[in-house]
Amino acid sequence: MDLLNSEFLRKVEWAGTFSYSSSRIINVLDIENAEEFILAFSNPEHPVAMAYKKGQDKADFAIDVNLYKQAKEGNLEAMKLYFERRAINEQDNDDEYKVKRILDNNA
Repeated sequence: MDLLNSEFLRKVEWAGTFSYSSSRIINVLDIENAEEFILAFSNPEHPVAMAYKKGQDKADFAIDVNLYKQAKEGNLEAMKLYFERRAINEQDNDDEYKVKRILDNNA
């Protein structure tokens, strides 16, 4: 199986929307060379890992948009979840900034 095939990468992206484990993806997509897939999946710079992350990010975005719309309409539970998720996203942004600063200082 060609791990760089665009159709395969779209399927990995879909699996990312559900946060499937690598073993589950291997089973669902009938991947024969599991070792090759796991190596690609584990490397954040590989197109397989990037497609998976893109799927996760798209799913998070869709959830956040939906929660925001519901919160604007006065749904208190949605408001609570929206602000919890936003706090997590802000923490992730801070962590990414810190890592970038450390890498820039070590360059």
